[in-house]
Amino acid sequence: MFLENLLGRTETRCSICGKTSPLITSTLAVCADCIRARPSEALPLIMPVHAETRRKFYLPVEPPRAADGVHCPICTNECVIGEGEYGFCGLRTNESGRLVHLAGKPSAGLLSWYYDPLPTNCVADWVCEGHHQRGYKNLAVFYEACSFNLSFAHFLHRNLSFAHFLHRK
Repeated sequence: MFLENLLGRTETRCSICGKTSPLITSTLAVCADCIRARPSEALPLIMPVHAETRRKFYLPVEPPRAADGVHCPICTNECVIGEGEYGFCGLRTNESGRLVHLAGKPSAGLLSWYYDPLPTNCVADWVCEGHHQRGYKNLAVFYEACSFNLSFAHFLHRNLSFAHFLHRK
């Protein structure tokens, strides 16, 4: 939906200030200005959407705080992960009282890939020749050891592949 909005096919109205723009995603229906300037009004509207998105990918809605869990010091969420549970990032779990990293180590990692139509939307497009080309595809490969809580962009691909991984277990 966001790309559809961005391409100018749809404008969405901010449910707080009433501004319309193709840069407002219909999923949230709150503009960036209101998220920044009016968080007490914006957060109650966007956090349920965020929680539902995380549930769809079998990820915790909030950083876990299990009383008998293992502390994960990797990021600012400071998760306390219960036996068999996953950290907020979905990249760490508690197995028999030990913190286990599912990615970001020499022996194991998570990768995702997709064909990205050129011109690329790659974050490094300033060094990529693909941003000058049209009609081709770039192979975008991501090593997934990031623990940031981003639900969209290429992280959606990670979340989809991770949800598949969790569902198989």
